[in-house]
Amino acid sequence: MEVREVMTAPVHTLPANSSVQQAYEIMKGRAIRHLPIVDSNGGLLGMLSHRDVQSVVVEMDGEIIVPSDSGVESIMTKDPMQVEPDSDIRVVLKALREHRFGAVSVTEAGRVVGIVSYVDLLDLLAQILDAD
Repeated sequence: MEVREVMTAPVHTLPANSSVQQAYEIMKGRAIRHLPIVDSNGGLLGMLSHRDVQSVVVEMDGEIIVPSDSGVESIMTKDPMQVEPDSDIRVVLKALREHRFGAVSVTEAGRVVGIVSYVDLLDLLAQILDAD
């Protein structure tokens, strides 16, 4: 099975000059846990997880407090793993399991075109089990 059959596309991305506040609002508003961070051409620079954002965001009395100088580049995982759409999905499964990644970016011709997260893989497992 190829990655393209499981990946979420299109994927929400953020430019590298984005603030943590922007990332927090997108993640919360869209109920997503991973955001690829991209350059101006859509090339992958890093991966930002919900856990990364939570490491600098504080919620007090319903108010969100983020250090004013916090940019996503300072907390993202740099040079994250990436796969191509025609990669075997087992490569992603192995990476998530062995390295405890929550998601892997999917790139094609140097641009982010999708993402495969643990949720996508759980959905796949549910489909397989329901087919039996």
